[in-house]
Amino acid sequence: MALLRIEQKASGIVLKIPHKIFINNNLLGIMNRKEIRIQMPPGRYKIRVQSVVPLLGADMMIEVSEGVENRLSFRNRERGWDVILMIDLVLWIIGFFPHLPEYWEMAYNIFTYGVLILWLGYEWLIRKKYFRMEFSKHPIMPSEV
Repeated sequence: MALLRIEQKASGIVLKIPHKIFINNNLLGIMNRKEIRIQMPPGRYKIRVQSVVPLLGADMMIEVSEGVENRLSFRNRERGWDVILMIDLVLWIIGFFPHLPEYWEMAYNIFTYGVLILWLGYEWLIRKKYFRMEFSKHPIMPSEV
């Protein structure tokens, strides 16, 4: 049996959310940890990582071999957006306390709704390639056998 390790790499800004893992279009389960290890027969497999939002996911064909650690890592493509949306969230919360002049409040609303529309458009464009996936093979160390 071959070993497949699936690992989620996440930016430190947002919380890790569970993802569905499919092998050859069959649901393996929900991954709610940083990594999982699977013993499986060597061969060619289609791996799909899907967010809990059904529209967002990514596929990759991999070839699992015996005698090596087959490693699939994935992360979302939203690091920059995470930073922008966190800043916007902080500004929104701060906006409850001091009252801004009307023209500054209008400028902020134009900015925040503009960012929201751009983000939604970006999500729609990358929905089938939402995750960046990398597959590699590494020698198994004697202590891991």
